[in-house]
This record gives sequence, structure tokens and C-alpha cells, in this order.
Amino acid sequence: MRLPRPGLLGLGLALTAVLGGLGGLVAVNRMATQTVHQERTYPFNGTQLAVEAALGSVQIVPGEPGQIVVRRTMTYGLRRPSVEERVDGDTFRVSDETCPVESAFPCRVRWLLQVPRDLDVEVRTGAGSIAVSGLSGKVKLTSDAGAVRATGPSGKLVTLRSHDGPVTAQNISSAQVVATSDNKGVQLTFRSPPALVVGRSQKGPVGVVLPEGDDAYKISAKSQGGSRTVAARTSDDAKRRIDILSATGDVSVIQSPEG
Repeated sequence: MRLPRPGLLGLGLALTAVLGGLGGLVAVNRMATQTVHQERTYPFNGTQLAVEAALGSVQIVPGEPGQIVVRRTMTYGLRRPSVEERVDGDTFRVSDETCPVESAFPCRVRWLLQVPRDLDVEVRTGAGSIAVSGLSGKVKLTSDAGAVRATGPSGKLVTLRSHDGPVTAQNISSAQVVATSDNKGVQLTFRSPPALVVGRSQKGPVGVVLPEGDDAYKISAKSQGGSRTVAARTSDDAKRRIDILSATGDVSVIQSPEG
């Protein structure tokens, strides 16, 4: 019988020690896991909010003029998430970063921001969801994998996008809305007649619910692999436009008295 070479044997023992040590750290990290709640209020009279959240979910609600209240909930073990909040001229910036060796030392952040309702808001997340409500400035929400949801937006332009999550907006009174999801559905419900709506999905349904009234719309609703439903006042000469498309899902545009 041929014995293992000393070099290979040493390498095997070293790898075993490393893996054992890593396993021990993972176990210690699990035991050390804690959840920390923090809150801070910032005076702010700027015009914009920018959020870059690699780790966490983001919720934004209306607050008092002249200030921003940041509440964050962090869950972590041996490695604390890196987070930042700062005033940058007219922009208030919020960010977090993924933890080193995320698979072994997972960490999470949940953000809740109370902001003046008239701020222009731009939010980008990785896996986390985004939910905003009651904002009257421009809104741009983008997530790689999380759900994107807006409730009661009234700013001139609302842009919503998710790669792997559903996109939903309700009680909308904004003039222009652009909403896309690559792999899930898009659902938009309006409180007042929009000037322009663009909805896109590769694999999910796209639905638009318009308020009842005398307004007519120029509607383009197309699906390559699903059904098409249009139950709204239409006119090729209408100034208001609805343009929705799904590669494989159903598409629908409906005028409803319940909006």
C-alpha cells in the first residue's frame, strides 16, 4: 500500500483545521446574533432623499417639514453592518453595505424614514423591498429582487422598477407613471386620470385601473402570450395615453367607479 505524501497530508490537515475553525466562527456568530433598534432626527431643509440599501428593506412615510427621522433595525452577529446617514448639500443620503463573508456572517437592516412629503425621492435596494406612501415629489424606486410598492403618490413623475419582485402602486394621482418588472406582475390603480402610463413585464401580468369619469385614453395593451382586456373609454385622438405590454402575462385596462 502506498502511503500519502507528507505534503498532501499536511495540506489536508490544514484544510480540515480551516474548515473547522470557520464552522466554529459560524456557530459563535449564530449565538452572538442580536437585533438593535436605533433612531435619530436630523434637521433638513433640502429637496432630495437618496437611499442605497444593499442589505435591507426600506419604508418611507410622510413626516414633519424641516426634519428627517431615521429609524433602523439591524440584525447581526460578530460583524456589524456598515450604515451611513448624512446631509450632502440639498440631498439627504442613506446607505448600507453587505457584510463581509455574507454567507457565514449574515446581517440585515430595515430602514424606516419619516421625511417631508414634498421631497424628490430615489431609492435603490438589492434584495430588500421598498414601500413608500403619501409622497408628493418625484419618486424613483428600483430593486434587484425585492417588491416595490407605492401608495398615494401625487408627484408629477413616478418610476417603479424591480427585476425579480412585483411592482404595485395604489391610489395614484401622479400625472406620469412608468412601472416595470422583469419576472413578476405590475398593478397600478389611479385615483385621478393620468396623462401617461407605461407598464412592462416579461413574465407577469400588467394591469391598470383608471378612475371612472368622462376622460378618454389612447390605449395600447399588448400581450404575446396572455389575454387582453380593455374596458375603458378609448379614443385615438385622446391626449391621455396608456401603453402596457407583457411578453407572457395577461394585460388589462379597466375604468372603475372605485378607482
